[in-house]
Amino acid sequence: MSSRLKVLTLMLVFLLLLLLICGNSELTFSAENHGGEFDIFTQKEPFSGRGLNVTSDAFGPEEEAMIYASVRYNDYPVAMAHVAFEIHGPENSVYNITFFDYAQTDDSGVANISFRIGLVSEITFGEWRIVGSVYLADEVLQDFLSFKAGWIVEIVSMKTVDENNVEQTKFMKGECVGIELLVRNIAMIEKKATIAIMMYDLLNVLVNSTQMEGYELPANSTELRIHCFLAIPEWASAGDAVVSACAYTAPISLGGVPYCPKVSKSFLIVDRDVAILEVKTSPTVVYKGETVNVDVTVENQGYQVESFNLNVYYNKTNLIGVKQVVNLRPDTNVTLGFTWNTSEVNEGFYPISAYAEPVPNEIDISDNTYVDGVVEVRTGPPPLMIHDVAVLTVSSSSTVVYVGEVVEVFVVVKNQGNFTETFNLIASADLNTTIIGDETTIGSLTVENLEPNGEKSLVFYWDTLCVVEGCYVLSVLASQVSGEKNLDNNLYVDGVVEVKAKPPPLMIHDVAVLSVFPSSTVVYVGEVVEVFVVVKNQGNFTETFNLIASADLNTTIIGDETTIGSLTVENLEPNGEKSLVFYWDTLCVVEGCYVLSVLASQVPSEKNVGNNLYVDGVVQVKAVPPLMIHDVAVLTVSSSSTVVYVGEVVEVFVVV
Repeated sequence: MSSRLKVLTLMLVFLLLLLLICGNSELTFSAENHGGEFDIFTQKEPFSGRGLNVTSDAFGPEEEAMIYASVRYNDYPVAMAHVAFEIHGPENSVYNITFFDYAQTDDSGVANISFRIGLVSEITFGEWRIVGSVYLADEVLQDFLSFKAGWIVEIVSMKTVDENNVEQTKFMKGECVGIELLVRNIAMIEKKATIAIMMYDLLNVLVNSTQMEGYELPANSTELRIHCFLAIPEWASAGDAVVSACAYTAPISLGGVPYCPKVSKSFLIVDRDVAILEVKTSPTVVYKGETVNVDVTVENQGYQVESFNLNVYYNKTNLIGVKQVVNLRPDTNVTLGFTWNTSEVNEGFYPISAYAEPVPNEIDISDNTYVDGVVEVRTGPPPLMIHDVAVLTVSSSSTVVYVGEVVEVFVVVKNQGNFTETFNLIASADLNTTIIGDETTIGSLTVENLEPNGEKSLVFYWDTLCVVEGCYVLSVLASQVSGEKNLDNNLYVDGVVEVKAKPPPLMIHDVAVLSVFPSSTVVYVGEVVEVFVVVKNQGNFTETFNLIASADLNTTIIGDETTIGSLTVENLEPNGEKSLVFYWDTLCVVEGCYVLSVLASQVPSEKNVGNNLYVDGVVQVKAVPPLMIHDVAVLTVSSSSTVVYVGEVVEVFVVV
């Protein structure tokens, strides 16, 4: 075959191929016009960020973030599309990461790039934002994606506590150290963690440890408090100690690795320790020559029986007196009284302090000194001695209650004299105000060391469980203090409370469907759709009822729907909620847009049935698209003659 003939043949074949490709392309893009679709997402299924402007699940440090871009036109993938990416790291004051990248879609219409999250928390931890753009059919399409980066599981805080979960930083040998951890999971799915805790003494010797497995950490930055106790052995060295904790993906023996760096907390191990708890002075204002009472409370917070000296001072260095504490047992306290004669001091203000001399080998002496209160010493003639306490107001939290309810009775008292006073209060409720003393006692309280001109608010709690119906007048009586002459203001009568019989409880039967939503809004025939349902018992009886889920093509005709399935909710307690899932198999479903609904069956005596039916969520069921194959082939090539003379025309026959 001549070279000219070969060229003609090849040109003809190329022309046929070009016509076929253009024809198939026209067929592809002339389908029902849905337009261009562009979506960027990550590998973090099931929360990859699929859909426009959707957030992806979180990434940890050193983890590779794979960013995908899906380009489709009229529901068909677009190959060789040019996709631009703009990536912004978390905003910070050190360095803001911004970079750009480019990728081309493959035959499935997907392009992808990747990068790794760095370890520098100040720069890489926080919210990442990604913008993707593509030019398709004379239009620029964009999608936005964001995700968090940081320690997926992190111990946010750690503190040492006592048996009542009150923070404490000093513990005795043989005592248990409570450890409270606050752990956070920033992922969108639940994570399991193993927590390892180690305790070291002053010499950095490991004195105790534990490993707690299988903690289920809630998703979406929910914080979980974890508690444990570690005992301090008696052989541990006293002094500064430390406890540290770290979260692992699994037990280390099973290949667990750290989720995050460990955290540590310092505390003190003590063997012998005495402390001053309180210093109280009375009165706080005196005239020169009068005496001041100083009460000091000390405690043995150590491990052994202790004896020591207790010193009390005015102006920090002037000794008021010394007393010895003898054989004070561990974990006990005692109050010692001192008397200060002010005859030798000048007019002025004097701070009062106490000092407990350290016992042998005592490490923590920070609590051996206690400074509290200032005493004012005046000169001149002493004032007139007045003892007078008064009840100023009496009121109640409610004026109408049912039998069995608790009424708060609020009282304000005042010391209208010039001496510090201690006295009792008795609160009463009277049905018959014409008979003095014929009343019901609510309770009694003691007011201690109320200073001159001082006021104090108190609360009595009146339990009306055994009270008969009626209208009660409230009163409060303050006991007479020594030397008190004015007793008219010691009794205060005011406030009426009506006590009524308690009505029978209202019986409510009411179940409700709170929400209905599908796992996907567009599916192909034969795919399974998850329908998520949340129900609630809004009554005050435990209920058992049925749920029927349906999908309706024609929302104008009630009852003309396709049943998805039914489930039974058993023994749902009052105010309880429950989540359920229906699985809708669309294998035999015709194309169309279906509206989802869930109906809860009516329970006995239920009157409110308006919330038993919940209609929400549209699912489009589409036919499975045909498999598109682009393939051209030349089947045969033949000629009209196998031998010709120069100048003759040869017919070349091609079958494609």
